[in-house]
Amino acid sequence: MFATMVERVIWFNGAFSNDEKCVSIRDRGFLLGDGAFETLLLRGGNPAFFDAHMSRLKKALKILRIETVPTEGWRSVVQQLWRRNDYSGGYGVARITVTRGLSGRGLSSVKTNPTVLITVEQVDLTEKSSYRLTIAKSVRFSGATTNGFKSLSGYAENIIARHDAVEAGFDDAVLLNEHGRVACSTIANIYLIRGDGVIVTPPLTEGACPGVTRALVIELAGASGVEVHEQPVCVEALASNEVFLTNSLIGLQSARVDEFEGQRPSSLILGLQSAYAAYMEKEFT
Repeated sequence: MFATMVERVIWFNGAFSNDEKCVSIRDRGFLLGDGAFETLLLRGGNPAFFDAHMSRLKKALKILRIETVPTEGWRSVVQQLWRRNDYSGGYGVARITVTRGLSGRGLSSVKTNPTVLITVEQVDLTEKSSYRLTIAKSVRFSGATTNGFKSLSGYAENIIARHDAVEAGFDDAVLLNEHGRVACSTIANIYLIRGDGVIVTPPLTEGACPGVTRALVIELAGASGVEVHEQPVCVEALASNEVFLTNSLIGLQSARVDEFEGQRPSSLILGLQSAYAAYMEKEFT
């Protein structure tokens, strides 16, 4: 007996559809990774930080020289997809993908109509007590253009490092840049809390992604009187300082690097998590 496949409603190029095989074999997103995407946290179908995500997506399309697409109605699209798929309460994820569209072969392309795909699905966001991290062998080059947004073609190193980490029994991996300094994890921005209570996180020039949650956490920390320094982080600094990660789906999560000993829990991260949770409650209501 084969399990019955449940048709999922998607939004493709301006229309709702049940066709999950809608992407053409001539689409440059499929052929070349020529595009960008955003992943949004949902609660009851309502997206968090919608405007911030759309702002980063528009910047990405400008960098890629992909024709700008109107995003104003996409919040409603996400909410309608949640209802059309008969999802109830709880959390979910919306994925918005934009590619350059259909084109002939080769890297150069004439003006095309962008392809837009929006999908939603429910997810279980059970929190981990702490993310177990390892140091990746892959290198994240600090000057890569694709560091500044979620690129369809910029995830090879992240994917390889993630696979290696999971196969070795870890939850995630820390990516170092070409100078051997900390850039981020494969899925999140990374921070350490020094013994004097100062939070340190790699600046964008080190290869860190300009995360939506990263910007919020820096703001929340400052509002609570906690100093945040954006400065290069050597891998050795992870040995004796508390570490945490942030992204739009996991929020703010404690982490530890298992190669190192001496990491200690801190009440500061609990305060940040509380402030973040309170902010998210306002965001969703």
